[in-house]
Amino acid sequence: MSGYLVSLVPLIGINVILAMGLNVIAGFCGQISLGQAAFYGIGAYSTALLALAGWPLWAVLPVVTLFVGICGVVIGLVSLRVRHDFLAVTTIAVNFLFLGIVRKNAFLGERVGLAGIPATVSANTVSWL
Repeated sequence: MSGYLVSLVPLIGINVILAMGLNVIAGFCGQISLGQAAFYGIGAYSTALLALAGWPLWAVLPVVTLFVGICGVVIGLVSLRVRHDFLAVTTIAVNFLFLGIVRKNAFLGERVGLAGIPATVSANTVSWL
């Protein structure tokens, strides 16, 4: 198995999950959400920070899922009565707030991002693809 496929398959899965989440908001509810990237970033940074702390992948996934879910509920409760164009403004404000926190916080790598995140799998350990 090539390293290319090992890196491509998870990216495809992540993008499918992101598209399904956006489809729920835009497709089924008819609302415009511009803050999907903030939730993606919260999940990515949470996963990376726990991986850097030495947590195994299978322990990180439920913790991060719960954390991002709680963040989503809190942001959802704040913007519960907002509709139409104002929902788009609120969700993009969440996105800008997340970017501001990441870019100004040295713990999160500021503008460069986090480095040294350990790999969870390699091309040699994946035989099911």
